[in-house]
Amino acid sequence: MSKISEKTKYSLLLAILDFLPVMLFGASWIRILHRGGGVLAAIGMALIFFGGLSKAVWKMKVVRTGTEDQILQKLFHIFLPTGGTLAIIAAIRWCLSAPWHMIVSRSIWTLLAGFLLGMILMVLWGRVLDDSRRSTWIKELTNLIAQAFLLWFVMIY
Repeated sequence: MSKISEKTKYSLLLAILDFLPVMLFGASWIRILHRGGGVLAAIGMALIFFGGLSKAVWKMKVVRTGTEDQILQKLFHIFLPTGGTLAIIAAIRWCLSAPWHMIVSRSIWTLLAGFLLGMILMVLWGRVLDDSRRSTWIKELTNLIAQAFLLWFVMIY
């Protein structure tokens, strides 16, 4: 475990905020499981959920103790890309069989577009923003909004 400087230390509010997108994503995962989303989606989303949870717990631990937990960081860096790859494969398979006429006619495509835009912004923010508290707020709020769009989409789809 390594110490974190006071400058980069997360606030309690920011650490709590990090749990919200994880919980929204978890609710989306449960909804997709109930709708028969398939094995790849189930496993991929589970890995993403547990990766996000490990990151949120890591931030909370930083706030509480001022130290980083290397194991939680490693779990995040293993679970998220592995789960993301499986989820993307499942999403491509879904896209090939999705009832697009129904999605477009009901205007719920805007929710899906909002989620995808949020994920694109998360990748962009990861490349252009630093690890300052302000930048972390931008990343977390973007993720929260994107996950809200995903949950809204899977609830009414």
